[in-house]
Amino acid sequence: MTEDVYYNEPGYENSKKTDDGKKLNEGYSNIVKYANIRHAMIDQINSPSRCFKEPILIHFYLKKDMILKECQQWLELSKTTTGKYTGLVSSHNHSLAGKFTQSGAYNTNLKKAIDDLKQTLGGLNLTIEKTFKIKKVSY
Repeated sequence: MTEDVYYNEPGYENSKKTDDGKKLNEGYSNIVKYANIRHAMIDQINSPSRCFKEPILIHFYLKKDMILKECQQWLELSKTTTGKYTGLVSSHNHSLAGKFTQSGAYNTNLKKAIDDLKQTLGGLNLTIEKTFKIKKVSY
C-alpha cells in the first residue's frame, strides 16, 4: 500500500505540498490501514470466498508474523498521528472519519482491531498437506 492514498485521488495531487494536505493524507491512510485489518484480513479469514478459502487461509497462516509486525509498526505510528478526517476523507469514509476525529481514537480503535486480528490469526490451526505439482508442459 502506498502511504500517499489521498494524493492519488483526482485533483488532490497538488495538496501534497501543503500541511493540510499532509494531515488529510495521514487521516485517509489511517482509515485504509484500519479497514484493511477489519475487512481485508479479519473478514476474509472468518468468511472467505468459497472458491478461494484454501489459498486465503494458507496465505494468512504463512504470513501471520509478517502481517502482525507491520500492524505493530502502524500502531506505533498511530500514537503520534496528526491525521485529519474532514473533506474528501470524511466524504469517502464518513463512519470511520467520525469515529477517529477525537484525539487518541484512531490509536484505540487500531489497537482493538490488531488484538482481534491476533486472535483470529491465532485460531488458524492449519495442517498444510497438499503440495503443488508442476505438470510437464510440452510445446
